[in-house]
Amino acid sequence: MAKQNGNGEKVKSMESWIWDAACSIRGAADAAKYKDYILPLIFVKRLSDVFDDEIDRIAEKVKTRTKALQLVERDKSLVRFYMPLRPKDPEKETTWDVIRTLSDKIGQQLTDILRSVAKENTSLQGIIDRIDFNATTHGQRDIDDDRLSKLIEKIAEKRLGLKDVEPDIIGRSYEYLIRKFAEGSGQSAGEFYTPAEVGFIMAKIMDAEPGMEIYDPACGSGGLLIKCELVLEEKMRHKSKEKYAPLKLFGQEFTPATWAMSKMNMVIHDMEGEIEIGDTMNHPKFFHAKKLKKFDRIVANPMWNQPDFNEQVYSNDKYDRFGFGIPPNGNADWGWMQHIFASLSDNGKAAIVLDTNAVSRGSNVKTENREKDIRKEFLDKGFIDAVILLPENLFYNTGAPGIIVFLTKKKASDILLVNASKEFVKGSPKNYIPQESIQRIVETIQERKEIEGYSALLNIEAIQDIDYDLSPQRHIPIDPEIPDWNLESLSQEIIDTKAELERINKKSKSNLAKIGKIIKSDKLPKGWVTCSFKSLLKEDISGDWGKEFPEPNLVMAAIIRGTDFPNIRLGKISSCPYRYIRETALNNKRPKEGDIITEISGGGKYQNTGRIIFITKELAETNPPLLFSNFTKLMRFDSDKILPKYVYYYWEYLYLIGRTARYEKQPTNIKNFKLDDFLTSEMINYPKSKEQQEEICKILDVVIQEQLIIKDLSNELISMQFTLFRDLLNGQRVMTNG
Repeated sequence: MAKQNGNGEKVKSMESWIWDAACSIRGAADAAKYKDYILPLIFVKRLSDVFDDEIDRIAEKVKTRTKALQLVERDKSLVRFYMPLRPKDPEKETTWDVIRTLSDKIGQQLTDILRSVAKENTSLQGIIDRIDFNATTHGQRDIDDDRLSKLIEKIAEKRLGLKDVEPDIIGRSYEYLIRKFAEGSGQSAGEFYTPAEVGFIMAKIMDAEPGMEIYDPACGSGGLLIKCELVLEEKMRHKSKEKYAPLKLFGQEFTPATWAMSKMNMVIHDMEGEIEIGDTMNHPKFFHAKKLKKFDRIVANPMWNQPDFNEQVYSNDKYDRFGFGIPPNGNADWGWMQHIFASLSDNGKAAIVLDTNAVSRGSNVKTENREKDIRKEFLDKGFIDAVILLPENLFYNTGAPGIIVFLTKKKASDILLVNASKEFVKGSPKNYIPQESIQRIVETIQERKEIEGYSALLNIEAIQDIDYDLSPQRHIPIDPEIPDWNLESLSQEIIDTKAELERINKKSKSNLAKIGKIIKSDKLPKGWVTCSFKSLLKEDISGDWGKEFPEPNLVMAAIIRGTDFPNIRLGKISSCPYRYIRETALNNKRPKEGDIITEISGGGKYQNTGRIIFITKELAETNPPLLFSNFTKLMRFDSDKILPKYVYYYWEYLYLIGRTARYEKQPTNIKNFKLDDFLTSEMINYPKSKEQQEEICKILDVVIQEQLIIKDLSNELISMQFTLFRDLLNGQRVMTNG
């Protein structure tokens, strides 16, 4: 069965899709209940789509989905988990369609369905069957059937099979909603979702081997544990090993709802995970021979600067965890570090995400500081192996950059510091670390490279000299990128640019002289026609966001987003993020010379939707190839009827006069462009003669070229201004007499 994306609409980004789902029931329940309704349904949607994938796999062998379902009913071990939902027509309908077609007593039927799923999958009992979609308060339904129906329809828009979305979708959805709800209520979300790329950096550096035991004492939705297994699977594929022992995953989580997320995440990934609920600091759950269990690898992102534990928690500890010192009241960072170290095996390694200040607090001050004293003990004994400074604005609940501290039970002779603060691409709502930067960070740590301005190896004496301050930014400062302009060559560039501007200006005046007088008439000249844009459209192609990380059979492409349009107009693609896409999809969607791409979702308060870019020959032949995001659309007009460049200029004219704004819709805080309405309703005037179309385009080309040269000249003058400020105000250029 062909994989479809819900109702066939374009795939939205995870954030906007999940928020649209939340907004579909807004007002039906208070903010704290949104996630309780949405997340179990997202999970069941995930189960349904993965179950369909499994049925499709079996159907390839037995010819039909109906036969595959019959086989699975007799032997449920054939699938990862069993879904007791049966579509009326298994050959055409999906498992989710059973829920999607509910029309009567939706709340009660939905509650019954989730309970039946939990009954068939005992590991889900107490997790997805605890929500009552038919619940009432003071005789009123918390969420009525109409809103439930809208929620179900919204969730149907995105396919959630294992190959369709990143592995930590549950955690990402949960964290994003927590953040949005916290924003609306003025409360702190209090839980950190670790960005996927940070998790993969940690997992790759941990480099776990088959059969190892991996632990996360503050596991959240289980994302860090899952990424360790995914990295192992990738490593085994590269070694062409099909048979190997999977990792044994262990986690503990304090918050019941988040614990449920983690349990669900383990189930849907078919991974060996033992997840316990409880307070790790007060009541750790994993023991061996009445002592704390030891693990080969530990990955964690505990709550930063956690204020919940006082001195009694540490001094009364029964498990000998806090021998390095008692952390201060109100900040548990080095309490977590000691618990993690106490849980490492003799050859164990750990990676912990902390607040940036955790490695510098107390250094270079005269007063005593417990955190510095604990840090000193770790460093003097060689248990800190490396520290990475991350970029800003990665984490959902803070703009702070964060660090990753690496511990080792094997004593380290030196410490590697990496300043990766510039290894990011700006994104919305958060920045992200691209794949090539992930690789650079991982290789730098694994090979213990010293790279000027990026990484440094320090021995213990060097650390002692600066009072145990491990801040990478202190040891590896990154100066702002200030070009070292040469004033004389810059002056010549300005002279040359002015000469080029004058040449273009003369050409422009010559072209304008050819245009002649304005003809004041309501009628088009002879040989001109009017028709809709739609009638000239040969085909339109939806965009693709691809995948964040490389996989077999995927190729890299630079993805054009609406925010990249200004740079694309200048022929620059450096701002486009690199993603990974199937080669067949790339071949089908890759822009060709003469194509036009429009933004169909986006636009700011003072910026209309419907802006466009024109694909030149140079853009069509870039390497890596260009593609366009799912928030944009490509249009290919019939070049036998009209020059695509003429269409581009006419559309640009309509955009400049605000005509495209008529086709905006804004159901949420994001503007959408009703492209089909625009193409059908708006008319274009053009001469039938291709020669005349070409002449008009040449005139407009010169005007655009003039604009670009003026912009370059402006930039050069700004550069000269900066150079003069720098040189004259700092005594670096001597004034001559006269």
